[in-house]
Amino acid sequence: MKKFGLGVYLLLLGILGGSLIILGAIVVPIVFKASSILPELNLTPFESGKLMAQIFVRFNYLLGAIGFVVLLYEIISFIYSKRSLVYLILGVAIGALCLLFVFYYTPYILNAQKIGEAALQSAEFARSHAQSEWLFKELF
Repeated sequence: MKKFGLGVYLLLLGILGGSLIILGAIVVPIVFKASSILPELNLTPFESGKLMAQIFVRFNYLLGAIGFVVLLYEIISFIYSKRSLVYLILGVAIGALCLLFVFYYTPYILNAQKIGEAALQSAEFARSHAQSEWLFKELF
């Protein structure tokens, strides 16, 4: 049972890493360059951002679930298997970063989009967006 749990845990971490690669390396460049790929779409960067935000809203279901499972697994493993404190710290960091993206950065970006393009031009939004990009890179 212990090996099965570890296998599922490692599979979930692999799914997380793979999804981060696909989103960052494939989806984001295509969405933000959609108007050059299909000129008839005539998407503005604001519209591309709204489209990307909807992709992240759907991805957040997976990210939140994985974040919760990572936290749960690492805490249980630390308590019952007496694993190293380093594993616990790294697992809690991964889980916390997942949940931070789901419950803080995504709602912030969605609210800024509701306000309109002017909110997206602010220094505060640029800083928050840069932080969310950094968080995604750290998760990987």
